[in-house]
Amino acid sequence: YFEGKFKDVAYRNTYGEIRHRPYTSLNMAQVLVRRMASLLVNEQMTFTIADNKSADEYVHDVFSKNDFVKNFERYLESGLALGGLAMRPYIDGNEIKIAYVQAPVFFPLQSNANDISEAAIATKTTTVEGNNTVYWTLLEFHSWNGNKYVIDNELYRSMDANAVGVRQTLSANEIYANLADHSELDNFTRPLFVYLKPFGFNNRDITSPLGLSIFDNARSTLRQINDAYDQFHWEVKMGQRRVMVPENLTQMTNERGEFVQLFDTDQNVYVGLNSDMDDIKITDLSTDIRADQFIQSINQFIKTLEMQTGLSAGTFSFDAANGLKTATEVVSENSMTYQTRNSHLNNVERALQELVVTV
Repeated sequence: YFEGKFKDVAYRNTYGEIRHRPYTSLNMAQVLVRRMASLLVNEQMTFTIADNKSADEYVHDVFSKNDFVKNFERYLESGLALGGLAMRPYIDGNEIKIAYVQAPVFFPLQSNANDISEAAIATKTTTVEGNNTVYWTLLEFHSWNGNKYVIDNELYRSMDANAVGVRQTLSANEIYANLADHSELDNFTRPLFVYLKPFGFNNRDITSPLGLSIFDNARSTLRQINDAYDQFHWEVKMGQRRVMVPENLTQMTNERGEFVQLFDTDQNVYVGLNSDMDDIKITDLSTDIRADQFIQSINQFIKTLEMQTGLSAGTFSFDAANGLKTATEVVSENSMTYQTRNSHLNNVERALQELVVTV
């Protein structure tokens, strides 16, 4: 739903033959997470490390060099859509960079009711050897050995994009040549990675430490919105003007017996139909498009989506009297969107605090 990738629609034409056409989606899932991400993180976000000016300046400098606010808001969309996002600071030369680890490549290894303490992270890269693409997967295992923080790195090589492949030495890929297979670090109070998940209980897997997408429990509604929009699109396409004319008007010849095209060859309005010369009749076959009915249906489904995801009515659907609510209006009134935003913001704030400590 987040990617907006759906199978083609199969249908039978007039002759009973199976045909396929692209599925046209409204992709409200992406609109929803983009809206929520912008309410949670934007250029107005600030933080301060109290009673430690040098630390405050240092972390602000690191965040500035990483263009953190802009990148965090962008990757937060993925975290809200896929159920979680991890951030991992790492050393690049003499600077600290922040890597964003998306849900499909983050695997918890040890957790409690509040947090994930150990995890594996998969990083994929590709190289070209001759005419072949080689897929490399670096697996980082973050764990604890007593009070020591342990990082183990394993590198795998494959010719198949869907397979991890065979383990290699880290020096087999120059990108990872300087990494150590095994490292034990002292003076760590928390994991190097920071895991952020959307607010709410994971009712799909009640024992999982991972989060849910903010629209995971509204997938059926998203499907209804997409289906209505796809059918509306097809109705508009099929409702284009058609005028039936006698076929002999489209196949006329001059006195030399040469075929003459009377109609513009780039238009498809006129449709020829076999008829007698004495029965010359031009008929408009166009039908009215049920625009109002489709728009009402889509708006009703969007209202359901707003309710299921904790947003105020009218956040997305257009209200003729008030129009769409602005971000300022959302955060300045005691609305459902404001309350939902605050719930997510608690998790975001805690993740940022942990990230500052890790940096």
